[in-house]
Amino acid sequence: MKGVLQKCDTGWVIREDNGRLRKVPIPLFRTGQVVTTTPKHHSSHKVIMMDDQTWVESRGWIYGTAYAGLKEGKVTIGGGHSFWWNEDLFCEITDPETLIMVEIFYRETELGELRSRQTILRNELDKLQFTLPLVQRAAK
Repeated sequence: MKGVLQKCDTGWVIREDNGRLRKVPIPLFRTGQVVTTTPKHHSSHKVIMMDDQTWVESRGWIYGTAYAGLKEGKVTIGGGHSFWWNEDLFCEITDPETLIMVEIFYRETELGELRSRQTILRNELDKLQFTLPLVQRAAK
């Protein structure tokens, strides 16, 4: 049955063609989450970042992933992407050292996003400060 996948306050639903809502299970992983692969996953990458997710009736939740690595005490993302992996090929990270590296990665990513936002706001502020005297002179 076709439908549109939607996230709502209580989980995920599919709005079917006839307009009815049908609940689907909550995914085990979220977009942007760094996880580890299970032995069932035939990959040399032990650490993966979830890129995308979607629900498929025949398979459940499937994921797109970004390859990740652990180098010199840091999580690195890069080296390619892969799609359509089942949930049972991944699990949450339990190793304390890797968990700390992942948390550092999350904070560094968030800090980079905040710096980018700060630059945008600073540019907008500069434009407004430049424009104000012009408008004040034109009003006289």
